Amino acid sequence: MNRSEAVQELMKRNYEVDPLQFEHLCKLVIEEIERPEGIETTRRSKDGGIDVRGFVGGKLYNGEFGVQVKQYDSKVSSGAVRGLAGSLQSGGCRFGTLITTSSFTSDAIAEVNDTDSFSLELIDGEELAELMLDNELGVKQQPGEDSEEYIIDPEFWGRFEKFSGDLIPSWQVPQADSDFILGLTLTAVKNGVRYKPEIAEYLARETEDNWTPRQADYYTTAGQILGYLEEGKSNEDSLDMRRWSLTEAGDEYVSLRSTGKEELASDHLAQRISRVDIIEEIVSEVKEEYKIPRSRVEEIIRENTEVTGTTVRRRTSTVGKWLGRHPDVKRMESGMVWFEYYKMDLTDF
Repeated sequence: MNRSEAVQELMKRNYEVDPLQFEHLCKLVIEEIERPEGIETTRRSKDGGIDVRGFVGGKLYNGEFGVQVKQYDSKVSSGAVRGLAGSLQSGGCRFGTLITTSSFTSDAIAEVNDTDSFSLELIDGEELAELMLDNELGVKQQPGEDSEEYIIDPEFWGRFEKFSGDLIPSWQVPQADSDFILGLTLTAVKNGVRYKPEIAEYLARETEDNWTPRQADYYTTAGQILGYLEEGKSNEDSLDMRRWSLTEAGDEYVSLRSTGKEELASDHLAQRISRVDIIEEIVSEVKEEYKIPRSRVEEIIRENTEVTGTTVRRRTSTVGKWLGRHPDVKRMESGMVWFEYYKMDLTDF
């Protein structure tokens, strides 16, 4: 294919893939081109319209960003731009991008020009295909110094096949690795601190350290994964925000910690960790194999969850710490990290 044909082929494929696959395709394109510090798909019903979110950090610029994707064949209007702008503002994002397989109306483009409180970019179907072509994502340029011929890259498109199966959502693979901060977060919610920005401020005061809403969200999400927190929505200042509250289990855990019953609190947390989907998936293999290395944990996360790219390695580190708290698993370090099943089964004797 020449360049023009390759662009048309990429536009066609981007429109025809499954909607979930398209979200992950856009995530991968952003990840490969921009190299953010962190990026993930959200797929959460109460996320306010942001499909992909992440964080960029540097000496001069840093902040959270949000991306909304629209797999349309008709033009995207100004209403979609206003909706994303509201979601970015309520989500604490400083940058945003709206990606579509189609194009934008003139009103949508004008709406972006009127958005001056944060940076908002529009990427239409042709521009997305051009970006993919220039970075050889989805296609490969044929060898030859002056070659303008391209072929489809089957390995790239094969990465999205797993999303046709039943996978553990990305948000259910934990990013919070401190029991102490988790306890502080739950205590904050019990004391009436219910929203992400407020929780970040609470953590900053209690730890005398800097906390962003993004970092605080790791711990509220961990609380939800463990069944300690549940989320609702409150329309505050006309913008939807997630409002956190303790579950009965969360209240039990906080009470154990606050009354100095640390051992009981530790056991309570270990039992909740054992019920987390990705932990159950890994422990079933640890039990069968008796012992597995950290590299295998990384493979299990890659195979069974929606987490992709470089994010897998970072999540593996946190999941490994959670595994070490499982009542039936021992974390071993002897040059490399291993996880060993050590629950005594009397039927073996």
